Amino acid sequence: MWNYAELAHVAKQSGGPEALVKTILNTGLKNGRIEGACATIILGGAVYGIYRLHKFVNDYINMDEDYVMAKNEIINKSNEYNQDGEIIDSLEGEKYVES
Repeated sequence: MWNYAELAHVAKQSGGPEALVKTILNTGLKNGRIEGACATIILGGAVYGIYRLHKFVNDYINMDEDYVMAKNEIINKSNEYNQDGEIIDSLEGEKYVES
């Protein structure tokens, strides 16, 4: 609890009770804006980070599926050429003939 004499002295220095209340209110609003802005930036950064992580994971999963599909397509094409007995290029650049 505030000492009344101290409170009266601070109010007198501030220009009266109304000015003291206005100063306290404005100071609180200013501090609240700063804290709110900081919280918004932190929260926004966290949400953006989670979004980028989610996108990275989904891209990685889809990349794995695309890799499997491409690998299967290469194997299927390789098998088609092998059935004809043709010489084909492997992924490493070696030549081989399937017998």
